[in-house]
Amino acid sequence: MPEKTGLRARTSDLARALTNSAGKKRPAAPCGILNIVTLKQNIFAAAGRSIAVDIVGDVLYFPIWWYTSGLKYRLKRFMQSIGEMADHLALRLLLLNIFKPMFAQYDRTGRIISFFMRIVILIVRSVYFFIYSIVQMVIVVVWLLLPVLIVSRILEIYLLRYVTG
Repeated sequence: MPEKTGLRARTSDLARALTNSAGKKRPAAPCGILNIVTLKQNIFAAAGRSIAVDIVGDVLYFPIWWYTSGLKYRLKRFMQSIGEMADHLALRLLLLNIFKPMFAQYDRTGRIISFFMRIVILIVRSVYFFIYSIVQMVIVVVWLLLPVLIVSRILEIYLLRYVTG
């Protein structure tokens, strides 16, 4: 049997939709166009409510996330970045090889020069690592204080102006 196309297919689909499984026709809804308009309004109202609930929920959940999961991630990233920087600067490797001569210079002058060069390199890299660690700690502290500072500034701008002035 060839497939129905065009208007015949749509009318047969409509007829199938209007009948129930027993083959009886469903009662027609009064004022069908009015029901469609009401349905659209309900869809828009439901979507608006859903969006509003999501926004309010996100705003209320944000501080909880910021100080739990977000802080946990920030601390994990802090430790990871400190470890990566220590590996990048090879501080442990410098300490392990501090008495070994550089460039296979096994004579006395080569050993002395290598020792002092490694000491200078170790000091410079340690200072860099210390500064990097301090910056990373400041980032974590700013992470903790940022919402408090923002809320206090908003309160200062919008509420305290009217209370004091």
